[in-house]
Amino acid sequence: LDACARGAAVMGTAVFVSSDLLRLAKEATGCVEYEEMWQEDCQERVYGMRPSSVLTDIVMVVGLLSAVLMPLVGSIIDHTDYRRAVGSISAGFMSIMILVQMLVMEDFWFMAAILQIFVAFSYTIHLCATYA
Repeated sequence: LDACARGAAVMGTAVFVSSDLLRLAKEATGCVEYEEMWQEDCQERVYGMRPSSVLTDIVMVVGLLSAVLMPLVGSIIDHTDYRRAVGSISAGFMSIMILVQMLVMEDFWFMAAILQIFVAFSYTIHLCATYA
């Protein structure tokens, strides 16, 4: 049953949120000429990065967080009685962050991108608790 919920959460955030983040980042830089026409080679920057690299920056930060914090999380899951609690808390936190992300996405896309980091990291923690 957990796999069904994880599939819906991953599809929702990975596919739909990611494409909207790219679109909103391009709109913030002004790389949109018309509603349906994009400039392919946008060299403008928003918050110090190109719009096309927003997703790769999110993945990089999640990877660094995972490399630093997952040994601690893994030891908590393996050597304490908090395995189920870590899974429940990470799932609840991920759900709340996805809800907040849906509410602020259109107006505050950069906040939604930061929330995507927390969603992906809590998903990694949840997978660690699930597969332990």
